[in-house]
Amino acid sequence: MDGATRVNRMSASDLEDDRWVNSIIKELEWSADARGMLFASGVVLVEGETELAALPIWFAKSDAAHISGCGPMDLHIAFLSVGGDTAFGSFLFYLERFGVPWTVVCDGAAFRLDTTNHILEQVMKADPGNRELQDSLQELDLPEKKQADMSAELFQSMVDIGHEHGVFTLASGWSRKSESDGDNESFESFVLSRTYLWDAFARAKEAAGRSKPRVGRLLADATDCPSEVSDLYGQILNRLRKQGMRQLSARLTSDGKPSLKPT
Repeated sequence: MDGATRVNRMSASDLEDDRWVNSIIKELEWSADARGMLFASGVVLVEGETELAALPIWFAKSDAAHISGCGPMDLHIAFLSVGGDTAFGSFLFYLERFGVPWTVVCDGAAFRLDTTNHILEQVMKADPGNRELQDSLQELDLPEKKQADMSAELFQSMVDIGHEHGVFTLASGWSRKSESDGDNESFESFVLSRTYLWDAFARAKEAAGRSKPRVGRLLADATDCPSEVSDLYGQILNRLRKQGMRQLSARLTSDGKPSLKPT
């Protein structure tokens, strides 16, 4: 940040938790994308494979990218699917220890209070010195609440706190498909709540079969970026820059393409 080199390393106490160490070692062994996070200017952790494919394409098309002159590829932002709403923690710990700017885009169920660790707890454990987040959770009396206490107001309060600490969602609620309220927590539920995306989504699912990455890619290729997704990209850029991601200025070359230089 600001042109200075910083040394980031794990402490001896960080390495004492065998579960965490074993978990991240497996991820680094299995995934070149996970290893590549260290070389990214910023990282966006997502929950599933559909949004992993769709969001970078939509972000590149977005009004926010047009205004800033930079899509995620221009800025060397990496995207990684963690594979579940309780699986962010080890990646957050890893990124925090190595000083890599990060954000989370999660489903609504990640805020549920009947999970092993809701998403704000995962952030807190990765950054235990975050007094502001700790105070916000205490102010809501969140450590004492159960899923039976969850209301639309509490969900929104948790989402608002998440925004302040790099956690974003496109979901309008926390209910899963199996529940009487119906699905309002998933990326798919966001897509289906926008009628103008229905036809493209149906065509993508028909063409892609069971491949979620292909569904996401085909959907995003065939449609303009929704305004909510453009707003999300703008929020992500602001968060990553606050964390130290280099700001880049876009200058047009003779062929009309952006030539990006650090500012």
